[in-house]
Amino acid sequence: MVLIGNVLIYLSLAPALAFVAIYFLRVDWRRSEMSRHVMAFMAVITALLMVAAFRQVAGEATWFKVLRLVVFSALPYVLIQRLWLLIKAQGEARRERQREGGDRA
Repeated sequence: MVLIGNVLIYLSLAPALAFVAIYFLRVDWRRSEMSRHVMAFMAVITALLMVAAFRQVAGEATWFKVLRLVVFSALPYVLIQRLWLLIKAQGEARRERQREGGDRA
């Protein structure tokens, strides 16, 4: 079971790292709020996977626990940001439907 979990970490890390590298190099990700969020979200996911992979080598040393704390502290930020973007997009869509007369709510 542990071996399968470790393999899945690396299988997830490879495309996540590739995404962040390609998105950083080939996309103007700073141009919009959503583009910045996609970069931040994927960077946090990649960092979390890197921490999981690094743990296999580093163990549970104190410095590793600090690193893990720092990396995990970014997760609530990107999740709240994603929730805010969803709520904002739904509000914009509702206002658009109201302007067109298709939604009474």
